[in-house]
Amino acid sequence: MRFFLSAPLDTTRVNRDVQRIVEEVISQLTMENGVTLNLKLEVEAFAPNGVQQQTVRAVSENCRTLKIDNFGFEEGEV
Repeated sequence: MRFFLSAPLDTTRVNRDVQRIVEEVISQLTMENGVTLNLKLEVEAFAPNGVQQQTVRAVSENCRTLKIDNFGFEEGEV
């Protein structure tokens, strides 16, 4: 059996939202014998007016420091 979840998070209350999901859903699944969890965080940011180069540099550097290997900026339509 497979369980999946995708939930929007309030950008002003991310910690609260994630904590509730962990406490009310993930903790229940971890109590089941033999359950393997695969957790991912997915972020999408749309900037119709672009992003300042200093922001691109800072975000990219922070991602590398955090050892996030799948990230990037793309030009194109939103």
